[in-house]
Amino acid sequence: MKSKLKLSIAANAGIKVLALVVSLVSTPLMMSFFSNDAVLGAWFTVLSVLNWISFFDFGIGNGLRNDLTYALSEHDDEKACVVISSSIFVLGVVVIVLIPLGAAASVLVDWNAVLAVDKGELGADDLAAGMTIVIVGTLLQLILKLVNSLLYAVQRNAAPALLLLVSNCLILLAVAFPPFLTGSGEKFMYMCITEVVALSVPLIFAAFVLFVTKLKSYVPRFKNVRSSYFRALGSLGLNFFVIQIALLFISSTNEMFIGLLCGSGSVVPYSVAFRVFNLILVFFGVMAQPIWSDMASSFAMRDSCRICIVHRKYLALAVIASVGTIVIGLFINPVLAIWLGSQAPALSLVESASLVFLVAVTVLTNSETCLGNATNRLGPQVVGYCLGAIAKYPLSVGLSIIIPGWASVVLANGFVLIPVLVSQHIANRWLTANGEEDSVA
Repeated sequence: MKSKLKLSIAANAGIKVLALVVSLVSTPLMMSFFSNDAVLGAWFTVLSVLNWISFFDFGIGNGLRNDLTYALSEHDDEKACVVISSSIFVLGVVVIVLIPLGAAASVLVDWNAVLAVDKGELGADDLAAGMTIVIVGTLLQLILKLVNSLLYAVQRNAAPALLLLVSNCLILLAVAFPPFLTGSGEKFMYMCITEVVALSVPLIFAAFVLFVTKLKSYVPRFKNVRSSYFRALGSLGLNFFVIQIALLFISSTNEMFIGLLCGSGSVVPYSVAFRVFNLILVFFGVMAQPIWSDMASSFAMRDSCRICIVHRKYLALAVIASVGTIVIGLFINPVLAIWLGSQAPALSLVESASLVFLVAVTVLTNSETCLGNATNRLGPQVVGYCLGAIAKYPLSVGLSIIIPGWASVVLANGFVLIPVLVSQHIANRWLTANGEEDSVA
């Protein structure tokens, strides 16, 4: 790999180590802050809902990232201005339309039923008010998060991770030193406000810095908005959007489905245990964004040989990460006991194995889809993730008959990713085969 790519990965890794420390400290603090397991489980589920909304940008962010990378690689300043201004304009219109709908939904939905938490433990009014804050706040963040796409396009791949680390540190401080609060309702509202503010402030600062330095020649202006670009943005963005929504439904509904099938109290052991297994996804994900940017740049320059080399190494690292997942699975209960002491849940063999299976399938799938994302070859993901989203809940219910408990949901999550892994690998063969021929020549 190029030295620049290695440096980017190393920087990401360092930031992720710090993020890991923050996560290790914040989890027991959060468990103490929400002394009621049902309310804590509801909050974990809310965070997964926020994850849904935060990617609800109709694929505009990923479309902006790829198109801007291509434009900058080709030194096409006019196209770069059009891409940035048009993308921000379109997403701004979308957000303006969605905010009243999100606010109405946050009030009309029976969140106690959705989150499987009793009204005696968390009042309906407090829950509705908190959900209004986080839904509207997260919708506004959709525009702010385009900053991450801009940073990836200009090869500042570690910056988004750094911004998220700053946000998590702010949340940690808020949980470690909260004001005097009485009752679950006040605590829930406090965390909703904290989450929105902590995630927004670093993005606002980064946007300001970016447009007075690296992208000062591309400051978004209405005169650079081009309706002719909307069609291309819509086509690419729609594919990314469908993938995002389907994948989020697959990967971010575990807490919700566990709550529905097993009760909100069962969300806590899953969420806590997954944070340990998530170490593999975090460190493997350290490489994903720099590699995506590098592949997109190489694709713009028609360097199929380099794409092949990077892809092959990334796939090998996915295999190594899968082996690491098995090691974590063998020692998960002692690790939880050391980390959380008497609060640590005890996982069964089936529960541990289900998490190993899910993480291993996920990293292998990500290694293949990264190449598809960088080259805009998204067909296998569009079809595969949509089918997976449809199949996940029925499969979870069916597996729950055979395998009681939350492991059934985790296994279902892993199974529905396998068709995407296989189909994307087949779709990638044409490009990697061409790269291998070029390297031999």
